[in-house]
Amino acid sequence: MAQMRLALAQVNPTVGDLERNAGIVVEWARRAAEAGAHLVAFPEMVLTGYPVEDLALRASFVDSSRRALDRLAEDLAEAGLGELPVVVGYLDRAENSGRAEDSGRTEGSGRTEGSGRTGGSGRTGGSGEAVGSEQA
Repeated sequence: MAQMRLALAQVNPTVGDLERNAGIVVEWARRAAEAGAHLVAFPEMVLTGYPVEDLALRASFVDSSRRALDRLAEDLAEAGLGELPVVVGYLDRAENSGRAEDSGRTEGSGRTEGSGRTGGSGRTGGSGEAVGSEQA
C-alpha cells in the first residue's frame, strides 16, 4: 500500500512581512523535504501573517501578497524544492467582486498550481489541487 507523508508546518509569521514570511515557508519546506514529506501544508495567511486586519483593505497590499506568492514559487524551485507540493495561505482578490479574500494555493514545479478560498475556516472552498509528486 502506497503511503503519503504529510508535513504540517505550524510556524509564526509576522503580519505584513511578506519577504520574511516567504523565507519561513522555504526554510520549513526544506526541513519537511529532508524529513521525507511528500506534501507540506502551512497555516492560513502564512504569507501575510495573521490577522491582517486593515491591511486587507489596501489594494497595494493585496497585490503585494499575490506577487510574493509568485516569487515564493520561484524561490522554492531555486532551493531545489520545486517538486514538493507546498500549500500556503495568502491574501488575494475575488475575481467577481474585487474584494480581498483569504486564499490558499499549492506550489509545485516552480509555479503556482490551483487555488481556492478558505472562507476563514481553513477549509478549501475552491479549486485547490495538490501537484508535483506522483506519490500523492
